[in-house]
Amino acid sequence: GFAPPYFVWAVICLIVLLMTIFFVRNNPEDKGFNPDNDKEMTAEKARALLEEGLEYEKTSEWTIKKMLTTRHMWLIGVGTGPFLLFSVGVMSTFVTRAVSLGIEQNIAILLMSVTALVGLLGSYLCGWLDTRFGTRKAAILLYAWIVVGLILNILASHSMVFYYISIFMLAAAIGGANNFPMSMISSVFGRYDFANAYRTTWPVVQIIGTFGFAVVGGLASKAGGSFEQSYLIVLVICVIAAVCTFFITKEKVGR
Repeated sequence: GFAPPYFVWAVICLIVLLMTIFFVRNNPEDKGFNPDNDKEMTAEKARALLEEGLEYEKTSEWTIKKMLTTRHMWLIGVGTGPFLLFSVGVMSTFVTRAVSLGIEQNIAILLMSVTALVGLLGSYLCGWLDTRFGTRKAAILLYAWIVVGLILNILASHSMVFYYISIFMLAAAIGGANNFPMSMISSVFGRYDFANAYRTTWPVVQIIGTFGFAVVGGLASKAGGSFEQSYLIVLVICVIAAVCTFFITKEKVGR
């Protein structure tokens, strides 16, 4: 039944809660570490920079009101929100999509479990792309990867080879896609303006993401609807999001 898995996750959440209470702090300096593990920075300099940054936070121009009226926040929200829409839409209908192609339900569930492991590697890969090319370029590259994966999935009715390639591509993308909203906020607004930027941007991302199941599952279940049509809509949304991401500023406007 469903009870054992829920119990396991309840225990995991409790462990994470306790670890957070006893070991996690707001700033790395509070635990004797330097920002970004910068080993060349002395502890005294790190503490001085932290105190300076905390004072800056009190008078920063980037208030919540200003965040809501700047194009930077809206471009990040609209540009990265579809990552969540894509993830929710594809994963919530993974088994249903597989069954629609003639795969038995138990095999479909097994495939979903296997691709979840691929997502772990995808998360690492997206982190590498972020570090190697910058957040903006990495996000656009990931959208291109997702578009190719969706096209292959749309063509799965012609060949199951396309389907199996697509699910591993999409699983890898899901593993790292949801890292980009926070990474993008940090790259544009910096460490000390991150809190207000996150408070305003994340709700936009979440609102867009909640449409994931409606776009994929909802449209596919309608009379005359299909997963091919739903995935095509997600593909178009991802292309639009990539364009929005292209126009996100390359400069850090916060601190």
